Amino acid sequence: MLAIFKQRKHVENLEKTIMYLTGLKGQPGPDDFYDTGGEGVEAYPVFHANCGKIGLLGDAAESVVSAYTRLKAVDSDLVFIRERHQRLSLSLTKIVTAHENVKALMVDAIKRAEVAVVALRHVEDRRFYLLGKRVSRRAGRATSRAS
Repeated sequence: MLAIFKQRKHVENLEKTIMYLTGLKGQPGPDDFYDTGGEGVEAYPVFHANCGKIGLLGDAAESVVSAYTRLKAVDSDLVFIRERHQRLSLSLTKIVTAHENVKALMVDAIKRAEVAVVALRHVEDRRFYLLGKRVSRRAGRATSRAS
């Protein structure tokens, strides 16, 4: 999720949209609003498929949920800005401010996702360490029985 978000350069592209909107004269057109592509599709199927197992992540669960919640909010907020403007025209200042707020949320989501990745690696390392200890104990018992 994080790698894709970074590869698509959403922060940089949102900044370009904000700069464009800031210099715009008149009302923006339908294609002038930034979009992550998360509208109308399940952008995070792995999270949803494993949501019931979130407790298995141990200490990493909080940071994973925190990052996911914010990334999902970015998609929702961007859709809302466009839909709200279509229903009842927003001023250009409000549109720019809304995009700036989404950018701040996006940057926060990325930071939280980076924390989640580190936390997940720690959980994985602990599990492999504990698994290794169990395997070596079993091997030790098997060796002492064979003697």
